[in-house]
Amino acid sequence: MKIESVNILNFDKPIDDLLFTPIYRVFSLEKFLTSLNSNQLFLFKAKHSEDTFEAFLLKQLIWKEDGSENYPFSELQLENFFIQSWTFLEESYLLWNAYAPNRDGIIVKSTIGKLVDLFLKNSVSWGEFYLGKVLYWTEDEIKKYYEEKTVVKKLMSDNGMEVLLKSLLIKRKPFMHEDEVRLLYVSNNDRGKEQKISMHGYTFDSKHLFNELAEELVLDPRLDPIRGDSIISLIKKIGYTGQIRKSTLYDMPYLKLRAD
Repeated sequence: MKIESVNILNFDKPIDDLLFTPIYRVFSLEKFLTSLNSNQLFLFKAKHSEDTFEAFLLKQLIWKEDGSENYPFSELQLENFFIQSWTFLEESYLLWNAYAPNRDGIIVKSTIGKLVDLFLKNSVSWGEFYLGKVLYWTEDEIKKYYEEKTVVKKLMSDNGMEVLLKSLLIKRKPFMHEDEVRLLYVSNNDRGKEQKISMHGYTFDSKHLFNELAEELVLDPRLDPIRGDSIISLIKKIGYTGQIRKSTLYDMPYLKLRAD
């Protein structure tokens, strides 16, 4: 499968111009070690997000124009959308706090090319992967756009998937600091025999996953040095062979202050 065949959404450049773009994902230590041990990446079901606004379109009712009947999305449709979040931000205080509240986070630095290549090499025939840049709208903008009759008609047409995918790449303005890019997986049938789907998400696995995916690992700046060294030793023992460093976000600068 060629790189050109990947589904990308909301980017203003072709995939060939994006391959070396750095992207980052913050893990808690527990979740990272679970992924490292099992060589698995986890995509959660959109409907299970802590943000109840997530997958907002799939939770709506479509009403007849006279208001006499409504059409909910089926439970099967709700089950079929999976998300994994990455960011264009190298790191930030807000992301460390949000995704590693125990002060033991790990950032995986990768590139769009590495992520895309990994999933194309291990692509599945019972679903499709998409890579999309998240847009940030006000609630009024979201309401106005999705209540447009032309959009509702498209949603109910054979092109409805395009509308649904767009909705999974829209978040509200207060989340702009995340600068998010998302990996989306749409299952054709969540009951498929060979799919690694649990109650909460889709598990993707690859041999030597993080050695293929990561350019480097960055440890939480809040870790004390002794624990940081222990974590680095453990990660290497499990099998990661790439670069590991501790974030310098909280390091105090040393200034050359001259009185003369």
